[in-house]
Formats: sequence, C-alpha cells, structure tokens
Amino acid sequence: MAKAVTVNQIRNVPFALALAFACAWMLDPSAAIPAGFASLVSFSQYPHLLVTSLAFGVLALFHRQTSTFLSSKAFVVASCSLCFLGFFGAWACSLQPETFQGVLPFACLCVTALCRASLLISCLKALAGLPLVDCLLTLIAWQFFVGILRALSTLLPPLAISCIAPLAIALCLTRKTSIALWRENPTATSPSEEAGKIEPRSFFPIARLLLIYSLIIFTIQTLQGFAPTPVASVSYFGLFIAIAVTSIALAVNGRIVRIKQLYDASLAILELAIIVFAIGAGCSYEIASILLDASYMTFSTFFFTILCNLCQRRGNNPVFVFSLAYLAEQLAAFLGEAFSGMIGPGVHALPLVLLAGLGAIAFVYLSPLRDGSLERSADPAKAQYVDPARYYTILAETCTSVAMQCSLTKREGDVLLLLAQRKTLAQISDGLAVSLATAKTHTHNIYKKLGVHSKQELYQFLGLENLSYSAKSSTKPTR
Repeated sequence: MAKAVTVNQIRNVPFALALAFACAWMLDPSAAIPAGFASLVSFSQYPHLLVTSLAFGVLALFHRQTSTFLSSKAFVVASCSLCFLGFFGAWACSLQPETFQGVLPFACLCVTALCRASLLISCLKALAGLPLVDCLLTLIAWQFFVGILRALSTLLPPLAISCIAPLAIALCLTRKTSIALWRENPTATSPSEEAGKIEPRSFFPIARLLLIYSLIIFTIQTLQGFAPTPVASVSYFGLFIAIAVTSIALAVNGRIVRIKQLYDASLAILELAIIVFAIGAGCSYEIASILLDASYMTFSTFFFTILCNLCQRRGNNPVFVFSLAYLAEQLAAFLGEAFSGMIGPGVHALPLVLLAGLGAIAFVYLSPLRDGSLERSADPAKAQYVDPARYYTILAETCTSVAMQCSLTKREGDVLLLLAQRKTLAQISDGLAVSLATAKTHTHNIYKKLGVHSKQELYQFLGLENLSYSAKSSTKPTR
C-alpha cells in the first residue's frame, strides 16, 4: 500500500456508498415477493433468490448488449425509478392480496430484481476500473456503509432502505467523479501495453473462484438456516470485524498487498463459526452468526478484488464476470437455505462435519492463488539459500501480489518472478523462450509500473535486499 490514502481514493467514497445501497436492497425484499410465488416454493424461506438468480443470468447471457448502456446516466436514473415503482407496487399489492393476484405482483418482483441486479453490476463494472489498492479501500468503505445500513434496518420501519436506496444511488452514481470511473475503465482496452498482444482470456481462474465462492455461500446460508431463532439483527457486527481484518492486512504489509491473507482469514473464521455453532448453548448462535458475516465480507473483499484484477489483466468483460458471480451466489444461497429447511433447525452433527469439510476443501485444494509452477524452480543455485523451500514459497506469493497490485500482465508477472530469483536477461530469455529484446521490453515495463530503475531497487521493493545469495549476476543491476 502507498504512504497514505490519496485524494483520488477519497473521491471514491460516494461510489462506495452507492455500492453499499445496491447491496443493502437484499435486506428487506419481503414487499417484492408475491404470496403466490412463495407458495410455489414451499420448502424455501427466500424464494426471491430464484428470481434474482434469473436476473443475473439474463445479464450474463446478454452481457455484450448490456455493457454499452450500463454506464450511462440515463440508465441509472431509469433503473432507480423502476426499482422504486417495483417496490411501491409490490407493497401496494401486499395490502390487498385478494384484489391483486397473479401477474401484477410477479411482474413487480421481476422488474425490481432485474433493475437492482443491473445497478449492482454497473457499480462493480466501475469498480473493475480501479487499481488493486484503490479497489480494496473502496471495498472497506463499502463494508462500513453496509454495516451501518444493516444496523439501521433493525430500527427503521420495513421498506425504509428500499425506498431510500433508489434516490441515494441516483445521486451518488450520477456524480461527475463516478461517471469518470466508468469512462476511464481500463477493461475497455487491452490489458497489455504492447500493441497487438492481448493475453488469452482463460476462464479457469474465474471458474475456480466461483466454485470456492459457491461453497462458502452454501456453507454460510446453511448454518444460518440451522439457527433455531433469527439472529440476523446482530450479524452486522461481523462486518465491522471484517473491516478490522482487512484494514490490518493492508496496514501490516506496507507497499505490497498480500491479498491471500484475506482468503486465509475468511476460511479460518468460517471454520471457527462452525465450531461455535456446534456448541449449541447460550449465545453461541448469535456469536456464530457474527462470525459467519465476518467470514462472508472478508472473503467478498478478496473475491471481488481478484475478479476486478482478472478483468483488468485478462480483458474479461466485467458485466459477464460479475453477473456470473452473483448468479452463483444467489443459487448457492438458495440451495443452502433449502437444505437447512429440509433438515430443520438445531445442531446436526453430520451436516456440520460436511460443511466443515467443504471449507477445508476450499482452503487446501482450491486456493485461487495456488500455482505449482511459481513454487518450484529448476535454478541450480536454489540449494545455496538458507531455507530454499520457504524462500521460494514466500517469493512466489510476493510476486503474485505485486503483479496484481501493479496490474502487470501475465507474462510480466512471469518475468518479475525470474527477476526476483536473480536471473539474468539471457536466462529469462531462454527460460521463457522469448527473444532477448522481448525480455528487455518486459523488464522495462515492470520497472516503469513499479517505479524502480534497477534490479537493486526492485529487490528493495520486494523486500529481498537482506537475503544472502551468491550468484554473481545478481550483483549487477540490469536496466
């Protein structure tokens, strides 16, 4: 992280507030759920998740068509107006259920779900244009505002936030600073500075992230459903725990943000919540709910930061990526809630063991930053390090974090790791099967993005200047 929060980062606060309001609409969707639709899905307490999943699925299916107008000011105003009318219409229909039945309430639900899904995706589309540190700071502000809104939802009358949200989003997202974020979104251009060279848009990292996200959401929603009494009124404390965890992770790392710490912390908190829930006595359900919310928000910060970075580095369409992410979230939440509803409330040993196992699988086998090629090296000088295994593991994680933070391309990330391993330009050229001129170009681009001018400055940036090594080539800084 840089020295301090900049003015440009403070200007993102209205954008974070709009994002918080877009997410806070999930707090009280009861007025937009027709009674007839709820009866069709009798085994689920939240049938609106199906309609919301359908809305995100439509956005993912037509992401090319919707990408062009999601950033326009007219779209923001129109969507907010339709959301307000949809909530108001659903509320009016709920007052006289005998008179308003069938098509009209269901239409209000569909319009509301589609519009608020579009607004949320438009917020995240703008978020994808921020550097990694700015993205993290904006998400911290987002968590803070969501925590405040959840606390207010326990005091305000129903639909208060749902009625306030359209106006707040319209005011925040039509500000000049927020519109500038959309117009300056780097995902609209090639992620590589080299003309004509666009990196392959591999979907595997995103698919692995979506799988982990689905497992975590399924686990959290299932545990929430096992609680014998509603405990959502205290869960917002978990958001402030997530803010503290994220802030500590940013503060202790200095210039290099090791984003994987949030991933590890989230799954550790999730496993702790399962243990606390299994106690099943006293206020364990309330404590477990707080921990579950903290786990969800900590992982969400990691998850959306990684997705934003992937959209920048690989050129993926952010509308498509974020629509798929929320489609997976809504479906996983629906399945988790339905699963807990069929089993019933209380402590169930076998489901808890199953959920703990899912978390362990995500933690051990599905880490999105696991890459065996980065943790292994054929360098013959490897044995000369005091602790080669530990050194190379830390080095790989450091280079991965720097590549994300500074928006390096995948090839530049490979070159950065080799430079950190004290490889010469000739060795880099041979190892990557590229020309010497190409290796020099990648090195120049890395130096420019990191703000360094030599290998020695690069080692200082990576925190490697105190490590002992004996390779003679490493003592000669190469421009």
